[in-house]
Amino acid sequence: MATDHRTFKTLLLFFVTGSICGIAYLDYTLGFGFNLFPLYLVPLALVAWYRGVTATLLVAALAGALIIFKFFFIKELYAHRLFWFWDALVKFSLLFIFSYGLWRLRQLLLLQREQNARQVNELNRSLQKQVEQLTAANRELSEVSYTISHDLRAPLRHIAGFVELLKTRTPECLDQQSRHYLAVIGEAARTMGNLVDDLLAFTQLGRSELVRKEVDLAAVLRLVLRELAETTREREIEWQIAPLPVVVGDPRMLHQVLYNLVHNALKFTRPRRPARIEIGYRELSGEKVIFVRDNGVGFDMRYLNKLFGRFQRLHPGSEFEGTGMGLANVQRIVARHGGRVWAEGVPDQGATFWFTLPG
Repeated sequence: MATDHRTFKTLLLFFVTGSICGIAYLDYTLGFGFNLFPLYLVPLALVAWYRGVTATLLVAALAGALIIFKFFFIKELYAHRLFWFWDALVKFSLLFIFSYGLWRLRQLLLLQREQNARQVNELNRSLQKQVEQLTAANRELSEVSYTISHDLRAPLRHIAGFVELLKTRTPECLDQQSRHYLAVIGEAARTMGNLVDDLLAFTQLGRSELVRKEVDLAAVLRLVLRELAETTREREIEWQIAPLPVVVGDPRMLHQVLYNLVHNALKFTRPRRPARIEIGYRELSGEKVIFVRDNGVGFDMRYLNKLFGRFQRLHPGSEFEGTGMGLANVQRIVARHGGRVWAEGVPDQGATFWFTLPG
């Protein structure tokens, strides 16, 4: 590459020198009636743009000497003997000013480009460093969350186990108030256990690798409904299920998305007789759009920004159990697949949850 560049510069210098000599010959041949001075500027511009200052000034001197040579032979055509000298001096000076000015402009542009490149490189290095720091902080936070969640499960199981032992082995020693306290402790331990499990699942979503393969969402939904069959056994539910597409994604994660959304619909339609749950599919702008609609308690759209937050609940825990992590997990999974998730709801009229997967 360097050899080619030097060859180009050498050939350019020969070309420029030959061009100037050719222009000078034409200028001398045509005589006083033609002004070919602007033609000298073209080769001078080439050498000033692509060669150094020495070559630029030498070529300008050559052009100036040839112009003076022409004026020396036609000076008798001027009205005054000093006019030809003045004309030659002005054009000679203009050649040097033009050549050096263009070369200087080129150097300033190169300098500015180098400064911009350095600034971009510095910004890239700074940005890369910040990305690495943020990645390390997120990894550390994920590891801490995972460790805390994992280590909390054992003592919570112990608490729940001892509560059951006290209730079954010493019932005669417990009065009604003591049994109530044990029930409260057991329920709190179960709630905390569910919260830890959901937090553990959330942290694992960021740690686990996304395994993409073809997934039949209809088959996944059938599995989800079998898993939730026990919770629907004594209920009156009207199901409306449309054919679902085959998509590309992580089977385990997409199973969790459908499980959380269907479980959410079952939970919030519990007061309804009958409950109506619709699961459908549309294709919009190259995206596969799946939705779960219910006639449950719904929600106020003013609180939509809280709906997919971690540990966010729009309904009291005394009415509907949960940890506020299910929809956060849904959003994280869908985002990792390159999709979107949103919801629409009306209080006491139901809600619809939508999520997209790339086509």
